[in-house]
Amino acid sequence: MPPRTGGRHYDIAGLIKKLEEIHKELGDEKDEKEKNEDDTDEFTRLKKMSAKQMTEIRRMITERDELLSSSGGGGKAAVQMSSRIRELIRNAHDLHGKMQEKLSKEEKEVAKGKVSACGFQ
Repeated sequence: MPPRTGGRHYDIAGLIKKLEEIHKELGDEKDEKEKNEDDTDEFTRLKKMSAKQMTEIRRMITERDELLSSSGGGGKAAVQMSSRIRELIRNAHDLHGKMQEKLSKEEKEVAKGKVSACGFQ
């Protein structure tokens, strides 16, 4: 006897097929994006990662501010969010340091004549 589902009968095979079709449609776009990201240089990859981090930080600050204004103090959840935000800001600061190092290294190579200004040898 099949398990009870609250009076509903699901076609599991049909649902799995739909999920596979959706994954195939969306997966191709994701694979294409990943392929394009693999073609970029390290600085561009770091720059994109930094932009994603900044977006996440802004979103979390907005959520924390809403939490603080709605509950009058936020309590433990607000403190935890603030801590997470500070951690993300430290990570973003470290990432910007890496970007700065990469940029200064490339500028030195260009000055020495090892690499042209457009990045080609």
